[in-house]
Amino acid sequence: MLRKQRVIWEHQLFIAGQQMDDKEWLILVSDQSLSAGKQFYGERWEIEVFFAACKKRGFNFEDTHMVKLERIFNLMFLIAIAFIWAIKTGEWLASNGYKIPIKKLKKRKAKLFSIFKVGFDHLQERLLNFLTILDEIRLLSCT
Repeated sequence: MLRKQRVIWEHQLFIAGQQMDDKEWLILVSDQSLSAGKQFYGERWEIEVFFAACKKRGFNFEDTHMVKLERIFNLMFLIAIAFIWAIKTGEWLASNGYKIPIKKLKKRKAKLFSIFKVGFDHLQERLLNFLTILDEIRLLSCT
């Protein structure tokens, strides 16, 4: 992390970086303090996780080939609810003892699955096998 702001193209910017592995860096450049910049980046990353879930890591939205805007809007609404349900289910499973397997990378360890994927897979298994989902439904009702 650079201790002072730097001027880049006439803008005062905070700059920090973290090496992710041998060839990859995460660089954060912000006009806000780095603590605020980290918060904004975290919020942005949540959106990226949602988009990944919409695609091949979950709902396969692209496979629908929809073109009517109203139908796309309705489907995205349902996907957003299902995404939140999967996240809440994954968090619930983790808080009740489910351990996400760890994979070893060259210089660090990472979870093999995201909280979303854990919840998504759990819901998919329960629904496709006609198993009870009363506890999972309660997660959406906040009761």
